[in-house]
Amino acid sequence: MSTKLYYGLIAQLKSHDIKELQNKLLNLQSALKDHIQKSISEYFDLKKKKEVSRFLLDNSKRFFPFSIGFWALDRKEGLYLAYPFYPEDDIFFFNKFIEKCDWLREYGYWDNSDMPEDMSNEEWNQRRIDWEEVIKYDGRTFGESMLIFDLTSQSYFPFDLLKNVFGENK
Repeated sequence: MSTKLYYGLIAQLKSHDIKELQNKLLNLQSALKDHIQKSISEYFDLKKKKEVSRFLLDNSKRFFPFSIGFWALDRKEGLYLAYPFYPEDDIFFFNKFIEKCDWLREYGYWDNSDMPEDMSNEEWNQRRIDWEEVIKYDGRTFGESMLIFDLTSQSYFPFDLLKNVFGENK
């Protein structure tokens, strides 16, 4: 069986303090909300409120869920592996968002094809070791091994978007 973690990420924080991670995630959640609102505003003529409302209601699954899982690596304090979970057809949308997060960087790993040409064997091997720590943890599935944070809770998606885009909740 091959490993294909194309969208893997790594985060370097000051420590393994959950409060620091929580603050980063709250900021990430707020930025995601702004990113979705901006995308909606750019996509639609804002005078067409009913059309946008209908779009959000009809496509609410499109914004659910966007979660991100974290795994604290033992080899260095404050170093986390991260993996986003979102609908496959939204990969471009969410990857564009993740690229803007200065505390997260690409850290994918796969063994079904060649490693990236611009990477050393040492770095590629370290990625393998790091991801295997998560994958092989205590016989659990990948998702069960990570601490998962939901960034698109129904408490404000998508209905609060209507309020923020249009100034009302209709």
